[in-house]
Amino acid sequence: MLYSLVPLLITSLAIFATPHFIRNKKTYPSSVKLASSLASLLALMLVIAFPSDTPLPSLFKEDSLSFIFSLLASFIGFITVIYSTWYVEENHREFHSAMLLFIASMIGLAISNNIILLVVCWEVTTTVSFMLIRMKGTEEAVRAANKVWVINQVGGMALFIGAAYLYLLGIHTLDSFLLSGDMLAASLLVFAAITKSAVFPFHPWLPSAMEAYSPVSALLHSAAMVMAGMYLLIRITPLLLLSAELRGAVLLLGLLTILASSTKAFLENDLKRVLAYSTLTNIGMIATCIAFSSPFSIAAALFHIISHAFFKASLFLEAGVFEHSLRTRDIDKLGGAVERLPTTTFFFTLSSLSAMGVPITLGFMSKFAMYEATLPIVSLFLLFGTVLAAAYYSCILGHLLFKAGGTRIHEELTTILSIAPLSLCSVLLAAYPYPIMNLCSNAVQELMKVEFVFPTLVSPPLLYLSLLLTLGSALALKGRKATVPFRSGEPVRGSPLAPSSQIYDVRKAAGRVYALIDVENWYKMTGPVGEFTYKLLSRIQELVEVK
Repeated sequence: MLYSLVPLLITSLAIFATPHFIRNKKTYPSSVKLASSLASLLALMLVIAFPSDTPLPSLFKEDSLSFIFSLLASFIGFITVIYSTWYVEENHREFHSAMLLFIASMIGLAISNNIILLVVCWEVTTTVSFMLIRMKGTEEAVRAANKVWVINQVGGMALFIGAAYLYLLGIHTLDSFLLSGDMLAASLLVFAAITKSAVFPFHPWLPSAMEAYSPVSALLHSAAMVMAGMYLLIRITPLLLLSAELRGAVLLLGLLTILASSTKAFLENDLKRVLAYSTLTNIGMIATCIAFSSPFSIAAALFHIISHAFFKASLFLEAGVFEHSLRTRDIDKLGGAVERLPTTTFFFTLSSLSAMGVPITLGFMSKFAMYEATLPIVSLFLLFGTVLAAAYYSCILGHLLFKAGGTRIHEELTTILSIAPLSLCSVLLAAYPYPIMNLCSNAVQELMKVEFVFPTLVSPPLLYLSLLLTLGSALALKGRKATVPFRSGEPVRGSPLAPSSQIYDVRKAAGRVYALIDVENWYKMTGPVGEFTYKLLSRIQELVEVK
């Protein structure tokens, strides 16, 4: 069909026509990258809009689950490409090439049915993420890249061993693997998935990766790379149903991830690291939902993956604007950003409300779905993560909105065009989430071979009541300003922001809780074997770090 040539035509025209309009050699590769990412997005949209009756080769998958992750990688990739044309000032050619390669490998991973192709795309995402983090060039970035590489290679080896084992059994595709019921290979793939998604105890690599450029964090560490593991877990859900032990392990690790990341976020002042721990909390919630392996829980997990991609990618991009314009990521030094960067702060606030799960946002809808899809005792852990998220996001917003600012800084149109769609989607889609729900329902039906319809989550009267409560709270806080910085529950002079400021006392308690589940402390408390293991891992980290 002629429409299938549209993406190729756009890319070709961009490559050959751009030199006639753009004389700046630095801008040319950015424009080609922009056109290429747009072409991949259009190609996927055309495939969905005009499905073909001709089946794809067994090398690829063409179901709704593949389309969800492919579209997320393409759409968020396209947005970050627009943003990075302004943000990245050095190594732009290498950066552009690596970003396109990563988007391509994520799409390849999502549509792979052949196990070897899956392993190849999996390893390409790891290698390219190493390149993108290291590309910043600082000593911290190099160390972070090496840390990401080493930890992810552990999971990569598990996936490779599992793939080799399946090939020895004569199993070459995911479809045949799901029919085989082989639990040894399934266990190896689960291990690879939790490593890739930074699930406890492999979570330390994600905060370290925040040394990368903000566009890298927005794409890799909110919507693409860290969700690759969740994609693999969802893909092998039929096998998880056969093993209560595997489901129990995923559930336990998911709950520990929520507990560790939620408490650790209180101990950070670095904005991007707080966002990284927030990402870990959401990954823990998604893993917990997947562990139940019911149609509703899988659909709720998919719903939250989509919701999280919108608000977290937006938050990372907005954090990049703050860092680039104010030259700091320290939350205490970002005070008054609403006066200096009003548009960026406005969209950051919208995305934060969705991340907090405030009613009338997409984050509220997806988190509510996860509460409904899990057992009451488990939903308390999810609620715990949500409440703590609301606390530390409120802390950040308090600094941005209620402290004295300075001279207004010019905000580039490129950045506004990048962050606005994501922030608006994270709020406005809550008014009509049914297309997303239907897509998640279709994915569950195709994956689990069952009839499933996404239930109605919130009735209109309850939604309107939530809206009124939210607006009332906003009006109640209007005009209140903090006279002094206030973060850790210490005595202050003057009036605090609001009575809710006492929530900062939680920071001390969070430190005690995190100390109980800190992986390094576990090694030290387990006697000589633990001490030896800790020293060995520390030595390995020293060897891979470049001084």
